[in-house]
Amino acid sequence: MPEQGFDSEWNEAAGMPFVERIMKIKSIFKVSYNTVLYRLKQKGIVDDMIWLRLQQLYEVKYNKKLSFKEEPFGLKPFDFYANRLSRLVRQAVEEEKVSISRAAEMLNMSSQQMMERIVEWEDFA
Repeated sequence: MPEQGFDSEWNEAAGMPFVERIMKIKSIFKVSYNTVLYRLKQKGIVDDMIWLRLQQLYEVKYNKKLSFKEEPFGLKPFDFYANRLSRLVRQAVEEEKVSISRAAEMLNMSSQQMMERIVEWEDFA
């Protein structure tokens, strides 16, 4: 993964939930999710706990455990359709241009889900 390309794609996917963000980068560069996590660790974005955290988030979202040896399946490019909208909503929330309730409405989610998304954004900047 070229560094500039990685950085560009990572920033472009900034508004997505963390699991989808990882899987999007994985699919773009045709690498394993472990490779993406390792790059994030190298860049100081995450720490060693990221592998466990990804497994937890994946299990909650897909009701399936993700082992270190397995690669997720069933995720297609259209699974990432909300990429640009999510990024723009994130930017608007961070710049305090929209309220959290308005952001939730734009992303078609509950206020509770929006708060959880914001926590993810903060955890995995």
